[in-house]
Amino acid sequence: MSEGDKLDISWIWYIFAAVWALDALRMRVRMKSIPALPSPPSPAHDDRRYAAMGAGADIDADTRASAALFAEREHIGLLDLIPFDAPALLAMGIVQLVDPIAYRTNPIGKGHSTGYALFAETDLFARAGVMPEQRTDVAGLVEAARRLKTFAINRASLAIAPSLRAAGNPLANWRSFAAIVGRPSRFVLTVQALTLAFVGVGLWIAPRAALTALVILHLQPIIVFAGLPIRPRDLGLTVLLRTPLELRNWIRLLRSLLVTPAVSRQEMAALSQVYDDQLKQGLEHFFEPRREDCPVCESPRLRKFLSTTDLIQHKPGRFTLERCEACGHIFQNPRLSPAGLDFYYGDFYDGLGTAVTSH
Repeated sequence: MSEGDKLDISWIWYIFAAVWALDALRMRVRMKSIPALPSPPSPAHDDRRYAAMGAGADIDADTRASAALFAEREHIGLLDLIPFDAPALLAMGIVQLVDPIAYRTNPIGKGHSTGYALFAETDLFARAGVMPEQRTDVAGLVEAARRLKTFAINRASLAIAPSLRAAGNPLANWRSFAAIVGRPSRFVLTVQALTLAFVGVGLWIAPRAALTALVILHLQPIIVFAGLPIRPRDLGLTVLLRTPLELRNWIRLLRSLLVTPAVSRQEMAALSQVYDDQLKQGLEHFFEPRREDCPVCESPRLRKFLSTTDLIQHKPGRFTLERCEACGHIFQNPRLSPAGLDFYYGDFYDGLGTAVTSH
């Protein structure tokens, strides 16, 4: 085969360039749908109907007042607060994982958090068994968001907080990364490696096409954030050095994954014994008595909406969601008792749960 007859595969990188351009537009649409908190009332006051908890950000008085005003106006019970200067790759990753509009409208959608701060009704914290006004780590904040979303149903939203500043990057270590990304975290790490390798190989065998794809990849943050309320503090650096930054982050995450201690056999055995002791009493005490009417409108016209098992940790028991035919409200019925919350969520990010949530 002569030099001129060699198979030209540069079109592959041109296709990826087009896909990455379209993906940037998709992320922009999602980012644009995330509302920004309004200016705080003057004078700002702390509304005691709401509480907050944070991991990677200090929640100032203006942010609390703005969040309370927004939650009251939009009938929101749970807000995941995104600092206006959140790192570019983190913010882009969030809208890859979560469609902000679907997050609010899906009553059985899983709760998410960017790992900085949560703001919710005090009653919601109490019902979810989460202690507010305490500083926790990123994994703890994500767990709290998932519990709170169960009770917030379709009154949960993401919001950009103009006066909230990001402290650090929640994706800096594997435990936090796995908590935010969830079960596909190892798959995402693999895709990141393949993407970097794909670009590198392209620069060698099809330099013009690969360079086009690389330029589009580096320009994605400008397409996503231009003119929006969120202004990543590292936007310029990410545009110029995205590829080496992605490589550095990938190496850091892989190293963190390799050194993360696994649960020991002794700990696993001890936890399994605790579960066995709890299960000897049966499953009934994990659930409250079934409601005969809707908790919102008190209508008795209830119909089964969904019945499922524990799909995450595969613990025994079935969970039923019922829909009110009068007002459309969907809720778990019967709901978990305090003992049930401890049993199903007590070690969701530690102990036996670690092996599940980090895969």
